[in-house]
Amino acid sequence: MEMPDRYIFQKSRWFSAPVDRLRALHHSAAVIPQLTPPFVQIRVEGDPSITEGNLQTILSRVWPLPFQTWKARISNVGDNGFTDTAEQSPFKFFRHRHEFKAENGGCRLSDSIEYLAPGGWVGNAIARIVLTVLFTYRHVRTGKLLTQDRW
Repeated sequence: MEMPDRYIFQKSRWFSAPVDRLRALHHSAAVIPQLTPPFVQIRVEGDPSITEGNLQTILSRVWPLPFQTWKARISNVGDNGFTDTAEQSPFKFFRHRHEFKAENGGCRLSDSIEYLAPGGWVGNAIARIVLTVLFTYRHVRTGKLLTQDRW
């Protein structure tokens, strides 16, 4: 059986909030730890800004595993979203597109991840489970954060 070159994971959710608020939330450096499940430790190092060409560095850890370094290049920054592509990560390939769209009096957040995990089909199956848990949490937290006045 032949494996695909890359896998796609997608998650989308509508929120009762203005799209500008969703965009501001995702452009904030402070939001990354707030969108991360409590069982994951995370540290943002260097410049976390969402600007074209910026290289973000994030250290993440799921206990008892050691910290993993993620370096992601920001691109395609615009009013509709942005892309981060890992230049260093535990994955063989990882590209994440964040899209923001005004819809039905609110807004829609769509995350699309193109990835290839190490470990063949087993590694990619585990990656899909982890992405499902992570992005379900992130979308629930996004909804809660959008109700706060700071964004």
